[in-house]
Amino acid sequence: MIFIFFKIWFDCQIKLNHKQVQRPIRIGVLCPYSSIYPNLSSDFTDGLLSGIQADYHKHVQLIPEYVGQGGRQPIMESFNKLLSFHRVDIVSGFASYRLIPDLVPAIESRNILGLFADMGEYIPYTHHISDNVFFSSFQFWQAEYALGFWAQKNFEGKGHVLLSLYEAGYQMHYAFREGYFMAGGKEIDISVLPQNRPSRALMAEYFEDFMEKFRKEKPSFIHALFSGYEAVDFISLYYEKGLHKEVPLIVSPHMASEEVLTAVNGVNAQIYGASIWSREEDNHANRKFKEAVLRQSGLLTNTPTLQGYEIGLALTGVFKQLLKRDISEVSKILKEQRITTPRGERSFYLDSDYATPNITIEKLLLEGSIFKRLAIEEGRSLNYNDEVFGRIHKENISGWINPYLCV
Repeated sequence: MIFIFFKIWFDCQIKLNHKQVQRPIRIGVLCPYSSIYPNLSSDFTDGLLSGIQADYHKHVQLIPEYVGQGGRQPIMESFNKLLSFHRVDIVSGFASYRLIPDLVPAIESRNILGLFADMGEYIPYTHHISDNVFFSSFQFWQAEYALGFWAQKNFEGKGHVLLSLYEAGYQMHYAFREGYFMAGGKEIDISVLPQNRPSRALMAEYFEDFMEKFRKEKPSFIHALFSGYEAVDFISLYYEKGLHKEVPLIVSPHMASEEVLTAVNGVNAQIYGASIWSREEDNHANRKFKEAVLRQSGLLTNTPTLQGYEIGLALTGVFKQLLKRDISEVSKILKEQRITTPRGERSFYLDSDYATPNITIEKLLLEGSIFKRLAIEEGRSLNYNDEVFGRIHKENISGWINPYLCV
């Protein structure tokens, strides 16, 4: 009897100890460097933890892995390290759509999850990728489509799209073109500057030449797509040359961001852009987001913070299943999951029900060192698998692998 008693007691202790040392949910984060958003990866992870319910933090272990500028080799090396050495349950962070198919076999064979973020530089694939892979995209391409549609409806005549070779390696300007044609446009000029990331002085020469060209030809509008200091310099020169009095300027979502517009000084002009989310929006979801990030990091919110936050919210909704390592049930829930975030209703699985974003066409009033956003109208969006976007996949064969703005 004594032996039986001690055996039962011993077995109970083993079970209790097993519960006490339960392995945390390990989330590997692919962390690229961006000279344009230097805190891109840390902002993303701050947002991720802000979105995960505080009670669950003790069960979470974040494992960041630096991936340079997000090229194929550093991504694959860090990805394999996260799986083989750290034995993560989830891989997250920033990775290009162009690389995801290379990651899928290992994700599926190890029965883990992939929840990846991107700015929306590429339109998602229309074919099935994996039951274990999900996306938090900022969908810049949707904003570009909406801008193209709006531009044709509001400005008569032929417009001109000007972009860098870097921007041309992605699909955003194609989406603008398709929106323009969908609204009834017949033809549009598209010019790509001939060098990738030239010196600032050389880029200024290119800009000067095009400003003179625009002054002579007077297109119905200019649509510009540039990044970092190129975006700032283009807007500044547009004003300095007086073109703001002659030709309307429509800028890309990145050029309409707070990071760019606050760097533009001494400009008094109005330009146009599209917003998918703004820190200043006064709604319950946005207030809750800002409060959560402030508690977690003490910082202000931005685009990568929001992308991490949304993934954190998605994980909160399946955390009990994650603790049981029931990946099949987690995947099933995530496929059907729709959550309310600061930018509206979001979903993460690419299928016919993948949520389209709320888009606002805006007039941006630049006044010296400050700017104001004035909403003009709601922008038009399309499902990612619309046949319109299928044409873009066939046309764009760029080899750009690095996530957008990771230069």
